[in-house]
Order: sequence, then structure tokens, then C-alpha cells
Amino acid sequence: MNNRIYSAFDKIVAGDELKEKTRLFLRAQIKRRAARRPARLAAALAAFALAAAFYFAPAAHIGIDVNPAVEIAV
Repeated sequence: MNNRIYSAFDKIVAGDELKEKTRLFLRAQIKRRAARRPARLAAALAAFALAAAFYFAPAAHIGIDVNPAVEIAV
């Protein structure tokens, strides 16, 4: 990755100080975004688990008891 960044900046006509500051900024941004990936994945998995729990939870229960009398409970 560093080689691609350096080769891209070699074609730019600017001062060496500006190039170096930009390289450092881009490197910091790449590290910051990579650090957030596990948190995003964990949040997505938690949302999926919560949705699945509500989807598979029973919404109603019907019981029928047949003895000498008939009883229906909702």
C-alpha cells in the first residue's frame, strides 16, 4: 500500500514538506478506518441477532383442552 501512495505522490509537483504531511495524514486516516471495522461488524451482528430474536419469538399461544367440556384459551 505504501508503494502505491509513494508512486502516486511522485507525479505531483509540490514541496516535499506538503507531500510528507499529506502522506502522514492519509496513513492516519487508513489506520483510523481500519480500527472502526470491528465495531461496525459487532453492531451489525447485534442488530441481526436482535431482529432474529423478535422474528422467532412467539406472538400468540392458543390452547385447546377437550375434556367433558371444551375450553379454548387465547
